[in-house]
Amino acid sequence: MLLICLYGLAGSGKSTAAAHLTAVLTERGYRVETLKIAAPLYELQGHIYRRADAEIGAFEHDNELLRTLATQIRRINPGFLPGDFLRRVWASSADIVVNDDMRDADPDYYALREAGFYFVRITCADAVRLQRMNARADRTIVADSDAT
Repeated sequence: MLLICLYGLAGSGKSTAAAHLTAVLTERGYRVETLKIAAPLYELQGHIYRRADAEIGAFEHDNELLRTLATQIRRINPGFLPGDFLRRVWASSADIVVNDDMRDADPDYYALREAGFYFVRITCADAVRLQRMNARADRTIVADSDAT
């Protein structure tokens, strides 16, 4: 299994690059799966919104809430997010697994590096990045995330 991690600041084009990469590799006959480290955070975000009698899409971003959830989960169990992610990776039947949401070097980068991921940095001009973020339907924007 080939393991690829696309990393960069919010709005740099990681998810767009992952979608293009998936399309090209699928055309070539590979089974590709994109898995997100933050999947448990999106689940918790959805639960909080439902409990508050509000709606949010499965992968819609309330970035302030997601950041708070990540901080608290990492405080409670620093290895949970990368551990949960890698369990999903090893359960995948894909030829290639792509991750497009790594944010924290410690412990995420180290866990993914140990697992054999290849890392590709995605960048763009700050003006373009900010324009992309403002065009998204995010509930809140955190322009200067702690991404590596």
